Amino acid sequence: MGLDMYLNRKMVLEEWENVAKRKVVTEEVAYWRKANMIHNWFINTAGDGDTSSVKLPVTIDQLEHLQSICLFVIDNPELASEKLPTVDGFFFGDTEYGEWYFEDLKDTVEKIEKVLHEHEDGNTYEYDCCW
Repeated sequence: MGLDMYLNRKMVLEEWENVAKRKVVTEEVAYWRKANMIHNWFINTAGDGDTSSVKLPVTIDQLEHLQSICLFVIDNPELASEKLPTVDGFFFGDTEYGEWYFEDLKDTVEKIEKVLHEHEDGNTYEYDCCW
């Protein structure tokens, strides 16, 4: 058990005049485990702090912003608790600002870089989690 986090991409493969008949494919493009500071960021940014909604739409601009915050905190670790705070929760993992925290940030930068590189117009993104 633990906090499992997913970023999914939705792509329209075929689109007809009748929107009800369009073919949409959803694929997982990023996965985190117990990266509670990233979860906290998604909840506060994409979900406006509302923890009742599990699936949250995320824009490409928001993903770029998350990547820039991660890079900033990696370069300025003394500001970690202010810029990208951890959050505790049932099976949310470690809340210390140590080695695991910064490894999760580096991992997030790489994941988002891949998403940005593969992004095409019309793609939409959704954050989902369970614990």
